[in-house]
Amino acid sequence: MRNPESKQVLMFSATLSKDIRPVCKKFMQDPMEIYIDNETKLTLHGLRQHYVKLRENEKNRKLIDLLDKLEFNQVVIFVK
Repeated sequence: MRNPESKQVLMFSATLSKDIRPVCKKFMQDPMEIYIDNETKLTLHGLRQHYVKLRENEKNRKLIDLLDKLEFNQVVIFVK
């Protein structure tokens, strides 16, 4: 799987520590922080969610497989 040169990178977090901010900015151009003042604004309509439970050593391979096989124009991946 190749990473395109021209891409959009978005990062989401309920909490973003001061230590991780420089790491995020390394991958972003003109970063912006948005604060949500009302929880009702967080509802997404038409969103399909999937959950896959794997052992730690299976995660990277499964992610690559899913990205190769699924058709999408936008994707959000939550990681720990």
